[in-house]
Amino acid sequence: MGTQSTSILGEGLRVEPISGPHVEPIEAEAGSSVSIGRSMKNDLVLLDGSVSREHAMLQGKSGHWVLVDLGSRHGTMLNGVEIEPGEPAPVESGDQIRIGPWTLSVSIGAGGFRGERGRTGTASQAAVVKERRRGEVVQEVDAESMGRLAQHRLDLLFEYASTINAAADEAGLGAAVVESALSGSGFGRGALLRACEDGSECEIIASAVRGGGVRDDRDGSPTRFDISATLLSKAAEGKPAILESIGGGSTPDYGQSVMDLRIHSALCVPVFLGDRVEAYLYLDARGRESGVQPDATGFCVALARLCGLAMSNLVRRELEKRQAEMEVQLGAAREAQQMILPSLSGDVGGLRYALRMHPGLFVAGDLFDIVALGEGRVAVFLGDVTGEGIGAGILMASGQAHLHALLLQHGDPESAVNEVNRYLAEHSPPDRFISLWVGLFDRAAGTLTYVDAGHGHWVVIPSGGAPRKADRGGGIPAAIDPGMTYTAREMPFGEGDRLVVFSDGVVEQSGAGSSRSQDQFGIDSVLRVLAGSDTPEGDVEGVMRAVVSHAGGENLDDDTTIASVQWGDPGGRLVSPDSPTPR
Repeated sequence: MGTQSTSILGEGLRVEPISGPHVEPIEAEAGSSVSIGRSMKNDLVLLDGSVSREHAMLQGKSGHWVLVDLGSRHGTMLNGVEIEPGEPAPVESGDQIRIGPWTLSVSIGAGGFRGERGRTGTASQAAVVKERRRGEVVQEVDAESMGRLAQHRLDLLFEYASTINAAADEAGLGAAVVESALSGSGFGRGALLRACEDGSECEIIASAVRGGGVRDDRDGSPTRFDISATLLSKAAEGKPAILESIGGGSTPDYGQSVMDLRIHSALCVPVFLGDRVEAYLYLDARGRESGVQPDATGFCVALARLCGLAMSNLVRRELEKRQAEMEVQLGAAREAQQMILPSLSGDVGGLRYALRMHPGLFVAGDLFDIVALGEGRVAVFLGDVTGEGIGAGILMASGQAHLHALLLQHGDPESAVNEVNRYLAEHSPPDRFISLWVGLFDRAAGTLTYVDAGHGHWVVIPSGGAPRKADRGGGIPAAIDPGMTYTAREMPFGEGDRLVVFSDGVVEQSGAGSSRSQDQFGIDSVLRVLAGSDTPEGDVEGVMRAVVSHAGGENLDDDTTIASVQWGDPGGRLVSPDSPTPR
């Protein structure tokens, strides 16, 4: 369905580097793909020795995007978690991909909407005060100070570790970390801040004031923490930093400044997700509150490490949840396919057929059936439903059942396609449709009457002749316009002739390590394979084998379905080109 518009197929994608050597952002249309690697043939070229020539691929279909590691040497990270080679990992807007020295930000759809992990428009913010008053000293925390933990704080750390690791989501994790930090350090207030990229505001994940309880700041209520830009920049380098007041001085009026809040001591500790700073644990003391104690600093650093590990577990769980949801959807659609498909080969009404179907990264709802109509007439149809999962499976099953019943009732492909188009167009969502080929083989007349509804992928092999691509004709895919009228065409089809019909997954399969729009298998490759075959079984086996070889493995871009038919003799054997015509 690569020719359809973005409005039908889903939303495009933008990949933008946020760290690492300079490379230009890249955008991809819905339903396309982005190849990533060191080779110059990739869409996104990353020239570094840690990046494989063909490293990873972003692939999209029907508004969904997945990231696939192509067996790279050093791996691919998604939100700080390494993904399994060859296994598609669902990607959402706001996700971050790490390859070599690069961190890449993903945006999907108009405006680059950020998902749950992204910046939210209603979240509370922590403003960075850019002026440092005289007498304010920012220090890095030395390793010796971080290593000195009093026994009672070690006991607290073990106690809080189980609470932190048991958090079900990021907000709960933030609340547990901040409460633990205040209880074990003596600071008056604290917050867990998401790392900010522009240096102006940081999202508050959770905040608390001693004695005032812990709050999840994602509810949109106005809460504000002002922190020193110098403190934050030091922590952004990956090092814990302390702010201590050692004397007088004055602060220019920058709104609710550090001086206005009477902050005399503060601590900012980076929280790492992998090797990337994901958040900051910020604590401060004001007015008469006590300042920083050396062992409290080490305690908070240890808490930040626990927080980073717990964040990594949450991200892993989120990725596993996405994967599981996708597999449930795909499994349901595949089960529906298998329930209504005919056997892989056989004889129906004297017409011999062979069928092969290979699932792709997404189930697009390929359908196939062969129906005996009596008196030497047999109907065959093959279709490809847009989308994936249960929705596509329902449309596929509905379309197949309707077509089967209408062909038995009318024995006419034209009226059957027109009726099923009206029904599906009125009962399907606007982003669902079916490219469809329906043919009626009449042995006595030696003809094939067919309707091609936006499909176009079929080849005729005359008896003793070379395979040729058939005339497309027909019209738009079914289930789009209920008023569309499809007109049948007729062509000769006699003993010894073969017809091969297939889904777009065959011709649009990309080569190993190539983007979906590059190095496609193509119709010429189909014709070359069919030229070396002389049976329906040989046709489907040869083409499927060649497609898998072209893809470099079993993970295909899309569902791939191939069927080949030929009249057999009354005993069920195939009719050779030299055999007499049965009477």
